[in-house]
Amino acid sequence: MKKIVVTLLIICMAILFIGCADDKIICGEKVETYGLLSFNDEKDWVDYEISISNVFWGMVLVETIIVPIWLFGFELYEPQKAVFPCDEIEDFR
Repeated sequence: MKKIVVTLLIICMAILFIGCADDKIICGEKVETYGLLSFNDEKDWVDYEISISNVFWGMVLVETIIVPIWLFGFELYEPQKAVFPCDEIEDFR
């Protein structure tokens, strides 16, 4: 039974790393994800959306404690696109 639980946990962790929010390159600049603990990393000129996969995996793996803290704290919001055209963004950087 213990081997099955460990195997399932390893599979969940592998799927977790596949489903994480990704950083994106927007207007030639790498924009990273941010969360509730790293909200200072948010860029004003980027539109963000909540990563549904991170919310799902944070809820599924809530008993591990570390995974939800990481997902909700540092990778909850995923960059999508620039709010303004790229040539107007220089003032916000």
